[in-house]
Amino acid sequence: MWLISFDIDGTMEFGDPPGILTKEIVSYFRDRGAVVGSASDRPVSAQWSMWKQYGVELDFAILKHHMKTLRDKYPDFSSYWHVGDRPLDQQNAKEAEFTFFWPDQFPTIELGNKVFPDLQEISSMKQIDKAIFVNNALHSLAGGALSETDDIDDRSENINEGAGRLPGDLGGF
Repeated sequence: MWLISFDIDGTMEFGDPPGILTKEIVSYFRDRGAVVGSASDRPVSAQWSMWKQYGVELDFAILKHHMKTLRDKYPDFSSYWHVGDRPLDQQNAKEAEFTFFWPDQFPTIELGNKVFPDLQEISSMKQIDKAIFVNNALHSLAGGALSETDDIDDRSENINEGAGRLPGDLGGF
């Protein structure tokens, strides 16, 4: 299993400012075994409320500077991911030893479909085979998403300049 924490503002489409990630992408990865939650500067109660109004049930909500505590809560996970839109998100992810994604780098459903087989096939695997498969798939998925070319013309100026991000500034894992 793995964990994905999502920032809200500038990352999710219901944030202020709105981001580019949708509840469909959150549901897609949850359906494939991810524990999903929120790591934001907003008060935890506000995070729960915003996600609930958006129609997504979370596994956790936490202040982003406490992300490292998620490793204690979920110690046996194979991967920890965080997606956010500001250098502070990137810094918190790095300190917590999470793979960091900018919103426009986060794996798409199309990329996920290339890595993950049909859900029925995953659920029919033996537990040990499923764990090995998912670990390999996650590494491949993160590597594929983070190695995509960083073509500045394909992104709005708002995503880069508003977030303090410079062309060529990639996340890492």
